[in-house]
Amino acid sequence: MKKIFALLALGAVFVSGCGKVVEENVSEDVTVVSENMEVVKTDAILSVYENSEMGIKFTYPPSEDVSFVQETELDTGKKMSVTVAGVSFVMTSEDFAEGVSEGCCYYYKGAGVDLSLSDEELLTALTETLGSVKNVKRIKVDDRDALRFVREVTYAETQEVVTVLIPNPETGFANLMISGPAEGEDMTTFNEILDSLTFMARG
Repeated sequence: MKKIFALLALGAVFVSGCGKVVEENVSEDVTVVSENMEVVKTDAILSVYENSEMGIKFTYPPSEDVSFVQETELDTGKKMSVTVAGVSFVMTSEDFAEGVSEGCCYYYKGAGVDLSLSDEELLTALTETLGSVKNVKRIKVDDRDALRFVREVTYAETQEVVTVLIPNPETGFANLMISGPAEGEDMTTFNEILDSLTFMARG
């Protein structure tokens, strides 16, 4: 199967805070060899979200809505989050602290995670901050060092959530934590969004 992707920006269609949604035409030629040797080609439209303050850009299914939240004056420090298709991107500054209880743990507290630590030390650091963590792997996201793991989250019910953690100090935030579906659920959209993630240069 051969895929050729060509991205053509059409313009901004949605603006929320410092973020915007841009629709892009993704021409996806897919060669499918069936029993009768047919070649099938399909075209798809993807939406692209850009957030200049968070310094991120990613594509996502156009049928999904994007939710952007910036925490209020009740909190200390900075926290911003974007959620789409069950995937949340949450950035926090090193000094972030809740002014009121927000009920869960979909962000990483404190300083940027130190990826120079040994695997054992990283597991200890993650566990101290997030609780039960397993299956920690070192990965690359847009050529940046990152961690992918599964963590236990209790919010209405207990789930094991697939998570990616990326230190992100140059944006004024300490970490970007990306949370996806529960382990064992369909990971297709999460992986596609993660694969499309790029870090934008900040002017």
